[in-house]
Amino acid sequence: MRKVFLVAWQGGGRRGASRARNVCLGGIYIDTRNPADVGDILDLIFDTPHGEVRTRAVVRSMHMSRGMGVEFIGLNFLERRRLHVMLKALLANEESVEQPVLA
Repeated sequence: MRKVFLVAWQGGGRRGASRARNVCLGGIYIDTRNPADVGDILDLIFDTPHGEVRTRAVVRSMHMSRGMGVEFIGLNFLERRRLHVMLKALLANEESVEQPVLA
């Protein structure tokens, strides 16, 4: 999904509040000029329409001065559900925008 939202993160001796995008059930891409290193474990916090998600993630890719791709490794059932509902709503919004209006 291309939805952009804010995520607070810390780990690998770094911390930030950054824009996140390309979210899926497996992880997100975090835009930051000071990304953590590949393999670092991060603590993440972000809001969804149905509540806050607090989870751990591992950095899987890092692009210096641009950002990092992280994989969720600690979503509990409730947080996974909140993320799933958010993604479902985003997908429905994208599909409604892409559908041509037939008159």
